[in-house]
Amino acid sequence: MKDAQAWHLELIDSSFFPAMYTSLSLDGEGRPHTAYYDVDWGILEYSYKDDVGWHRLLIDQALSVGRYASLRLDQAGRPHIAYYDGTLLNLKYARVVPATLPLDATVNNGTLTLSWGVHDAAAEYWVFGAANAPFFVPGTAPGFEYRIGQVPQGVTTWETTTGVGDPSADWTYLVMSVNGAGAELGRSNRAGESEFLLTIP
Repeated sequence: MKDAQAWHLELIDSSFFPAMYTSLSLDGEGRPHTAYYDVDWGILEYSYKDDVGWHRLLIDQALSVGRYASLRLDQAGRPHIAYYDGTLLNLKYARVVPATLPLDATVNNGTLTLSWGVHDAAAEYWVFGAANAPFFVPGTAPGFEYRIGQVPQGVTTWETTTGVGDPSADWTYLVMSVNGAGAELGRSNRAGESEFLLTIP
């Protein structure tokens, strides 16, 4: 980045061969957002910078996906990415869907409690969680990637001691509302140990 004084280099990804086909956009406050093909893993990643620092998110993984990424931000600052799936030989488009279930996470005496908003049409809620957050990709049927719990309609909390208290594991959680057929109706924001470990007494 360049200011009035000089250019300043910032590390976004420290992988051995971190990025190709990089696309960059600036939001309304001049903060950078970038989409790129991670050569090491053959995946599409999206990184953005806010007041805290840089954040990396995995967008798609299918052995070889994410080449020729083209990133644009809409008026709300949400990313839209067009890219090539080299596994299925398809052109793909990804966008951010705003969270419909606000998710809170607290830790008390080693127990993590997730609580979220109600989705009136939900038959049940699926809780997803995994360590190694960059590769955390919640899915629906038939894969159910990283689904670790199911909660019936009317219940909007879930507790666990698994994965809590180990900052190196970097656990991340997300809740998805589904209908009776298991189709996604909405999902929450993500809550990660890097945030809620700070609330441990």
